[in-house]
Amino acid sequence: MNLDERERKFIANAKSVLDKSVQNLDAQVRNRLRHARHRALEARPSHTTWVLAGGLAAAAVAALAVTLWLAEPGVVEPIPDVQDLELLTAADNLEFYQDLEFYRWLADQDRAG
Repeated sequence: MNLDERERKFIANAKSVLDKSVQNLDAQVRNRLRHARHRALEARPSHTTWVLAGGLAAAAVAALAVTLWLAEPGVVEPIPDVQDLELLTAADNLEFYQDLEFYRWLADQDRAG
């Protein structure tokens, strides 16, 4: 006997016991139970609110996906000249950069003759 058969058998026995216990109740108690059941069924939330909320969430996700898909990528900045970057990040020869004006003047003198 597998689990499904045992479960079906258990449910059938429980239903039978509960049905027999209801038959022994007087009419007033059965009437009150019937009214309580109807009130509980009326008070339960409807499934339409969940369907509406799910639909709105799906629409929002779809709109976001389309926006991200169609958005143009940002402008890519060109990489600065690598030689300048090496000069700026070099830790050695700091004295060279302290006297940079002198070296520019010296280069201008060489060009001038």
